[in-house]
Amino acid sequence: IKNWWKKFGNTKVEKSSQNKMYAITLLQDYDSSQGDHNGYLFLLIDANDSKQPLIRIQTWQPESAGTTPITLK
Repeated sequence: IKNWWKKFGNTKVEKSSQNKMYAITLLQDYDSSQGDHNGYLFLLIDANDSKQPLIRIQTWQPESAGTTPITLK
């Protein structure tokens, strides 16, 4: 079985000042059948229910887009 991911880096974790929401942004290197890709994985995690945290948003932004990675702000 081939791993689709290669490595993660430049990890940033932010916490909302209003509630138990966390934003995680990290640089991801992975392969797919279309080739190698580099980009930013963004997760918005709702931990208000500590027994059942939820991923509210999951998105991927190509590094080649040349824009600032998505953050909580």
